[in-house]
Amino acid sequence: DEDLLDISIYNNLPRLFVGELSSTMDMMVKCSNMNISRLQRNSRITLSPEQSHYLTKVMRVFSKRSKRQIRAFDGMNGEWLCRVIEPTNGEGRNNRGRRMKNNGRGKGDSETVLQVECIQMLRKQKLENNQDDSGFFSSTKPWLFFAPIKKQRAKVMVEKCTELGAGLFFPVVTDNTDASAVSACIVDDDQNGNKSTSSSADSIMFQQSNNRTGRKSNSGDLDKLSLISCEAAEQSEQLSVPAFITSHECVRSATDLLQEWTKSSSSSLKAQGRILMICRERTEDRSIVKPVLQAMEYALDANPLVTFAFFVGPEGGWSKAEEIMFDQYCMAHPNIIMGVSLGSNVLRAETAAMLAVGSCSLWSTTLD
Repeated sequence: DEDLLDISIYNNLPRLFVGELSSTMDMMVKCSNMNISRLQRNSRITLSPEQSHYLTKVMRVFSKRSKRQIRAFDGMNGEWLCRVIEPTNGEGRNNRGRRMKNNGRGKGDSETVLQVECIQMLRKQKLENNQDDSGFFSSTKPWLFFAPIKKQRAKVMVEKCTELGAGLFFPVVTDNTDASAVSACIVDDDQNGNKSTSSSADSIMFQQSNNRTGRKSNSGDLDKLSLISCEAAEQSEQLSVPAFITSHECVRSATDLLQEWTKSSSSSLKAQGRILMICRERTEDRSIVKPVLQAMEYALDANPLVTFAFFVGPEGGWSKAEEIMFDQYCMAHPNIIMGVSLGSNVLRAETAAMLAVGSCSLWSTTLD
């Protein structure tokens, strides 16, 4: 193994994610403005136009005081110290007049596309976000299933939960989900080019929401949420970016989620050893709902390799029918589904999500 550098001396260098982002359950989809990379010594990575603009115009990496170095990670090969290669005349130029997609890092129409060269590994990749035998993630990070909430609150939730260590975001429509919030988090089948045959309440809700607002596509909102998650991972110095699942053929409602989670056959959704913790308020029956830290300790005693997923409800709370369904599933499948309490206070949906993910991350540090 190569000797790793003292990374503290590079803490002030810009940090960029140069890997791939996941947006479906069945395949890894390349982000439109980021390159798939395999970081290794002396390899060269071509940055996106937006990343190049960020480095040249915002961070000014070619100024006299700059070290012309960055830190790069791709979610698979750790973090690397990279040298920014200054383009020569005519090198790395885009076609003039071509407007590049804006991803929030700047104007997105920079003429120069930069390359970076890997110099030295700074941190090795931890065992997280690798695909298991079923083709999905065997991540040790907590997953977050959440009822869609309005765009601004969703942005805060995604940013903060990423900083706190979430490994996956998965929107699930519930009975009290705000219809106007659905299109910001869930991709309809028709938008992927496939004819939707679903007549479920959540699919109807999605269609009604788009018809009322006049929106034909929600890909822009989803791109922004994915970008927020990516930038939060860069800022919080994590080695991977959470997956953001925007559609799934089997899971569109709370009922679908519980049915898929309890399947006896191999499921692409449920990872081995992961417990679904349903966050519930105003429930005092301790035989069904336990304080979240106590529930995690209980699960750890039963399985030392346990990992967690949290299911957080909408702003209007769970419906009566959902509460009854949760009671039934928790009693029938106590080893894989648990009801948990986040305290006596009634929290906003995004606050509950942050508290759930944060409690798991903080709890996990006590095990190291």
